[in-house]
Amino acid sequence: MDGATVTGNNGGESLGGGIYFSGAKGSGTTGDPYIPAVIQNATIQNNTAKCGGGINASGPVKISDTTITGNTATTLEKWGGGGLNARIIPQSRYNNGWVFELSGKMNITGNNAEGVVNNLYFPEVTAGTMLPAVT
Repeated sequence: MDGATVTGNNGGESLGGGIYFSGAKGSGTTGDPYIPAVIQNATIQNNTAKCGGGINASGPVKISDTTITGNTATTLEKWGGGGLNARIIPQSRYNNGWVFELSGKMNITGNNAEGVVNNLYFPEVTAGTMLPAVT
């Protein structure tokens, strides 16, 4: 996705108010590597969902030069990700994991889950890891 604006969507009790994707193309082997989804030069704002208000990424993803702001996850415990919920696999059976990469000029601020600042959430990494903001 390049240059898109995704705004004002409501996923209700679903995942990914603005964008939802799941799975990975490729098997993760050296000869068939995972191919990540790519989001660049985008604005993801003012979206709502149970989890991943802006984006719910259940697969490898590379995001660059993108603003993710003003999004809401309605559930914090075990879900979260007001701006972005990234369900990544730290290590696969082939000894590699899904790619999660942020690059370029990123603005991931002003997102919340149940009224708590919650910009990025990684539920699969050490019982859930939250990052306060990325700018």
